[in-house]
Amino acid sequence: MNKFTVWITAVVILFTLAQIYQWMRSFLLPLPIYVLAGAFLAIASNLPKRIHGDE
Repeated sequence: MNKFTVWITAVVILFTLAQIYQWMRSFLLPLPIYVLAGAFLAIASNLPKRIHGDE
């Protein structure tokens, strides 16, 4: 491999890592809200089964 190929590969890897880091930062901040919303939806969707006793 020549120096140019190594340089291009390093730039692509660093760019990819920077994009993944930014995506993870924006995803981890609202994560507790998503977990609570998912738990609420699970409880709400199973509530009629508990009230009426349907299996």
